[in-house]
Amino acid sequence: MLCAEHYVRSLTDNGNLHLMRAGDGEMYVVKLACASRRKRLLATEWLGLRLASDFGLPVPESDEMRVPQEIIARTPALRNAGPHGTEHLAIKHIGSRRHGQVIDLFPSAWDRLHIAPATRTAAEVFSTWTECATPPRAIYWREPGRRYLPHVFIGFSACFAGGSWAISRSVAPLALNGNRSPAGNADTFSPEAFWWEAALARISASTIKQYIAELPSSWLADIASEDMLTLPDRLISRAEALHDLVSSHAFAI
Repeated sequence: MLCAEHYVRSLTDNGNLHLMRAGDGEMYVVKLACASRRKRLLATEWLGLRLASDFGLPVPESDEMRVPQEIIARTPALRNAGPHGTEHLAIKHIGSRRHGQVIDLFPSAWDRLHIAPATRTAAEVFSTWTECATPPRAIYWREPGRRYLPHVFIGFSACFAGGSWAISRSVAPLALNGNRSPAGNADTFSPEAFWWEAALARISASTIKQYIAELPSSWLADIASEDMLTLPDRLISRAEALHDLVSSHAFAI
């Protein structure tokens, strides 16, 4: 587990996002565990990030972070936020490593221009698989001379039916057909674009159960036991349904 050593600043007005430096010398965006719902969303985002990484999506590193009481006591922004316990979610800060490089959260409409089609499709499939109420967003590095900008996906707290963990076993038939190209035609993709099918096959129920077991128990207190216990099997059922859905379509570029 990471440990906060230096508080930098608050990142939002509501006091839930803070920039801190950890003992490893790296900067992290720290999401505090405050109210019960906030803790559940931390569990949701942590699990979503783990599964997205296994799935093959580019995501920032994340871990639990302990924020010592002495740092909270001497930092008004942390005291006012009223964090519960000492275990919080830390997501590695995406910083500019080159002179003139800019980090941006562009409008979703830009994704079509700046993300390779296979990766964009994979992000959509991941959102469908995990029943994301709000799909994850991409943060870009602006680098001249590159057609597709380097990026990572963030914002996984709406996975698993908006953080409720009460996902269904089935996948809506139109889940992959709602995305339209600028010309108004449905997107079509070649079979090789669906490398994520192999990624889904590698993710097992036992792996998901292991990830859930690694979560701080306090983050899981507000999640119904039945939803927690059945989530792995439901996700595997959704993966199988997605495979059947894709196999029933013909794809061509």
